[in-house]
Amino acid sequence: MKEYRAFVLDEGICWFSKEEISIYKRYGLLEEMKYYLFSSPPKLRGYPLRVCELLKKIENASFYPKLSGLIEAVSEIGGKLYLVGGSVRDLILYGDILREPDLLVDADVSIFLESLLKRGISLKEMTPFLTLKVIVEDELFDVAFCRKEFYERPGDLPKVSIASLMEDMYRRDFTINAMALGICGEEKGMLYDPFFGLEDLSKGLLRVIRPYSFIEDPTRIVRAVRLKMRFSLEFEDETLRLLRKAVEKGALRLISWVRLWREFEEFFKEENAIEGIFLMDNLGIFESIGLTLEEKEREVLMKLRQESLLPEEKERYMLYALFGMKGEDEAREWGLRFQLSKNIRESLVMASFWRDLDRLNFGRKYQIMKKADESLVRFWSICIGRDLTDLWKKIVSERPILSQEEIKKMALNKGVEYGRIKMEVLRLQIEEGLKSKGDILRRLGKESV
Repeated sequence: MKEYRAFVLDEGICWFSKEEISIYKRYGLLEEMKYYLFSSPPKLRGYPLRVCELLKKIENASFYPKLSGLIEAVSEIGGKLYLVGGSVRDLILYGDILREPDLLVDADVSIFLESLLKRGISLKEMTPFLTLKVIVEDELFDVAFCRKEFYERPGDLPKVSIASLMEDMYRRDFTINAMALGICGEEKGMLYDPFFGLEDLSKGLLRVIRPYSFIEDPTRIVRAVRLKMRFSLEFEDETLRLLRKAVEKGALRLISWVRLWREFEEFFKEENAIEGIFLMDNLGIFESIGLTLEEKEREVLMKLRQESLLPEEKERYMLYALFGMKGEDEAREWGLRFQLSKNIRESLVMASFWRDLDRLNFGRKYQIMKKADESLVRFWSICIGRDLTDLWKKIVSERPILSQEEIKKMALNKGVEYGRIKMEVLRLQIEEGLKSKGDILRRLGKESV
């Protein structure tokens, strides 16, 4: 790993490596380097731990028998296969892997691919980031090669190259995500934990690995809050300082709006997403991207907190609450920035209309609700405090009892008058519940047409 040296600065003794000096220079941080240094040299564990109990948990997992082909393909060529990242973390915390397993291969790329094909394992996709999707017994697995990353500029997507296991661990974001558990050969049951993620998990700490991590990949700012909320962790002191510094510097402005939205999407699915939103606001994250959380947003978020929402509803309603409450123009702008689908953009623009529904006449209310989908109407119902679903269903399905010709005769073929009479007929049917033509005509002041 890297050799760290001590330097005396105005703030005291700080530690960094030669490589980090070149990185700070490339990132344009040389003059601010003192803000992105550790106050003590990073602790490194250079040896693996034998954790047979974790291996037993993997072997009992439903997916493990299907890994036999992959294990054989790796073992035949003298390679190594590891379970890594969030999969190891979840296995330690919960005794199970909550999502699909994260697999890491330490082997020559072309030789490994040949070994896969010999066993009839299909390669579905391979990316420039040295990750691939393989199909084993009709199940899709994500596999990555050990790699290191190079960021030309802060916020860029990295260039990757083949590397060692330790270099792969070093490129990761937080210590609790930088562990690898061997699952084949001599490495089987050996846990590589160079940054003491195991200890941080037991202490409930979220610790960043590199001091410039939030600058080179600002999506880690949102991810840090997501992990903190999901696992009830506390930010390690220097990690919180470095996160705040990156936010203050405007790091999130360095990435595309689409990448930022993808992080928000994942965040909104979390069980404690609303509490996390308030934490992000306190950390200045929203302000740094030009969004201010005012009372109107907080009011809606508090109402959403009291509801039992489906995962897809949570994601959509958090979007509405944060980016749709300041009016049509700003909502439209956020929708375009995030490159949302046309339907979602249109709903986002209409998200704040619930505030005016009770003040609108029937004609305007009809026009608005006619354009809404059921999900948006449920959002409005939560915000307004009563169920609008039945009204919406009537609006989208009800047709005037009077025929087009009958309304035309009453309107004397005048277009404006025709529209007014038609809307009044619909109002009498929907709001007042009139069901017969006679009742409608009497209310219109006509006995016949």
